[in-house]
Amino acid sequence: MGLFRKSEKRTEELNEDNGAVLLSALIRGDSMSKAMAMEIPAVSACVGLIADRIASLPLRLYDNSGGKVTEVDDDVRVGYINGDTGDTLSGSEMLKAWVADYFLTKGAYTYIYKNSYGKVLGLYYVRSEDVSINSNCKPIFKGYALCCDGATYLPHEFIKILRNSKGDGRGHSIIEENPLILSVAYNTISFENQLVKKGGNKKGFLKAKNRLTDAAMDKIKEAWKNLYSNNGENVIVLNDGMDFAESSNTSVEMQLNERKISTDTAICSLFGVPYDMLTGNASEAVKVRFFENAVMPVINAIEAALDRDLLLEGEKDHRYFAFDTREATRGDIQTRYNAYAVALQNNFMQLDEVRKLEDLEPLGVNYVKLGLNDVLLDPKTGRIYTPNTNAMVDMGTGSGAVMQSTEERAENGGDYSTRGPDGKFTGSVPRGGGGSGSNNSEKQLTSGANSDTIKLKDIEIGRSLGAKAKNYDVMDLATGEVFQFSEGTKIQNAEVFAGKGSKVEFRNADKYAQRYGGQPKDWQHVKGYGTLDYYGEDRNAEVHWVQCQGFGKHEFFVKEWLE
Repeated sequence: MGLFRKSEKRTEELNEDNGAVLLSALIRGDSMSKAMAMEIPAVSACVGLIADRIASLPLRLYDNSGGKVTEVDDDVRVGYINGDTGDTLSGSEMLKAWVADYFLTKGAYTYIYKNSYGKVLGLYYVRSEDVSINSNCKPIFKGYALCCDGATYLPHEFIKILRNSKGDGRGHSIIEENPLILSVAYNTISFENQLVKKGGNKKGFLKAKNRLTDAAMDKIKEAWKNLYSNNGENVIVLNDGMDFAESSNTSVEMQLNERKISTDTAICSLFGVPYDMLTGNASEAVKVRFFENAVMPVINAIEAALDRDLLLEGEKDHRYFAFDTREATRGDIQTRYNAYAVALQNNFMQLDEVRKLEDLEPLGVNYVKLGLNDVLLDPKTGRIYTPNTNAMVDMGTGSGAVMQSTEERAENGGDYSTRGPDGKFTGSVPRGGGGSGSNNSEKQLTSGANSDTIKLKDIEIGRSLGAKAKNYDVMDLATGEVFQFSEGTKIQNAEVFAGKGSKVEFRNADKYAQRYGGQPKDWQHVKGYGTLDYYGEDRNAEVHWVQCQGFGKHEFFVKEWLE
């Protein structure tokens, strides 16, 4: 019995030396487990923040067929992750378990339960420690099998979410890659725990001038034990001739509080989590950085694992899983509304699309607003469309045509362009009186023998409101701007240089006949010189247009500014 009592006393003496746990643990190199790591507040907080964020995001399945992406909303596999997994865990709980295993173990594993036809009937989460990996150890043609509960499974039977995997079915945890910093954090907590147990008293030793008897020694040891046991007796009386000397510093002297902040910040960096997220002082910008640096890499790993393990082979080329991250990245109301304003102003979102994102009822407004000052370029064809003038122009050549209506395009085989014999764009739409009326110059078009050109009478531009019918829209092809002739001026030196009455064939006459009427053989391409109202000032230009007797003049455009 004496032997056991002596052993108990020795154990008590060793327990009193636990104040050096921090230093001794570092020397020994204690191994860290998932449970130990989760006792570190910074680790637990980082894992919790990331897991909670991901668990709050709904998973979607999308189909990308024929260049069109649509959501598949009736697939049971999505329901197993967003809701009931078929296991004892809910979808949210399974996602949180995935995140913890992803960071702190060799990986997250979930068994895919299927029937004989390959239909998924449930997703069953398996603890990482219950799964062992049997790999073939080949450097190129790698392969492995998973062993669980005495059975062997092929890789495609499990969802495997692995961190920094080398292709052998297992990942590398933060604990494995960063054991030292986690060990420091854990043992710092253990050290503080021992200080609390000892009531915060300093560690030291007693010095006596005279030799003490065994009875005195036993009494001092018992009193010292009570002092450090934090049981309420925190006073000890030393006899004359005895003195206490410190053998270690207090936690304040070791600056543990400052070191804890430094250690916590380092741990947060391992997860990509800004330290302000732990203190509750995170701004919107910090929250965005947290989502981009800490959450998105895990989301990408989960999505890749689901695409690999949960999709059928015939689906992998056109289907994919993706978390709906819009809610997480919406930002505050002012940031969202500013973004919507930019989207609406630049016409790449519709009003009802914005209302849908804000969970508001649609107004039924399904239009995209186009400013009349916009010019649209098709980079593939090099063609420019100007909504203000309803004109299509070939970039770099100055050639093009006024945009046709849907019916006209159908009649013309879908061709937007109209060119003259010289390949130049042939005009702009007249305002008002380009209808069936005729004038003296049109009458003269039918007279005379064929020549290179046909001279025409000057065309007067009236001054009165009623004379507006004799004015025309003239487009500047270089800018897409539209002007009119100055009132009271004339279009002078007009002459037909292609079409009826000339020796030059008007190759686009068929299109104009289809567009405005008449026979192709009667259409003419004309040029003349006129004065345009250029923002309140007169400006002379060479102007071209097309015309046909009985069907008016059409599609005027500036060939060249003369000043």
